[in-house]
Amino acid sequence: MAMLDACFSSKFRSKLGAATLYLAIALFVVHLGLTEVAAWMPGWSQMPMLSNPINAIYTPFSVLLIYEGYFLAYSPLNSWTSTTSSSTAFYTFLIMSDVCILLSSLSVYR
Repeated sequence: MAMLDACFSSKFRSKLGAATLYLAIALFVVHLGLTEVAAWMPGWSQMPMLSNPINAIYTPFSVLLIYEGYFLAYSPLNSWTSTTSSSTAFYTFLIMSDVCILLSSLSVYR
């Protein structure tokens, strides 16, 4: 029970939120860098996730979606309003992920 209390404390939530934000930014930069390096590496440019720089936008949303899943489990402990807003944010991230996938499939660079 102590571990569950520690995982759902406000201190843990704020640290997890900061770590998630830094991880999302770092993975975005890494993905964007790999997209640029793929032009010089034979075979890398044929990888779907490295073929277009717009695909790098999808990476932070994936990381933030994991945090929103945690927050969705955390919020029923507080109030109905935070549960509703958390589920709305969760679905918004799902929709934004789909939008990023659709944007990356456009042939803007070709």
